[in-house]
Amino acid sequence: MSRPDIEQHIESLEKRQKELAEKIRETKEKIGGVEGPMQSWSSHEKQDLEEEALILGKSLARVEAQIADLLALGGSGGGGVIAIGSRIRLSLDGEPREFLLTAEQSDPTRGFLSARTPLGSAILGKKEGERVVVKLPGGDMVVEVCHHFP
Repeated sequence: MSRPDIEQHIESLEKRQKELAEKIRETKEKIGGVEGPMQSWSSHEKQDLEEEALILGKSLARVEAQIADLLALGGSGGGGVIAIGSRIRLSLDGEPREFLLTAEQSDPTRGFLSARTPLGSAILGKKEGERVVVKLPGGDMVVEVCHHFP
């Protein structure tokens, strides 16, 4: 697969990633409605929605893994762009932290950040000086790529 083909495939996967994330958000909102004012919904309907959210989450994880794999193969990973294996210094809401971006392992306290995490997937393909807002369960986090170690 040529570099342009890889980059085109990454773009299509990133589009799918956004679509799945939106479907998950919508499904979770529906689940919240079942627990709230929609008390007339059956427990089966709620269970179906929870199962749908789980399936969507697994699909999202697969898409994110495919993106990470393609970046590791050479899509957008050159030219100072963050890819699997990059050592990086980030500013997380103003706090500097250094990480090694990995395909699987995630232990932020030891300096390992998985590309499958929301933060890891958000910085894939970014360059020094770029900022991104990462949506996390506890709220949004502003992340700046301070340094990309070659």
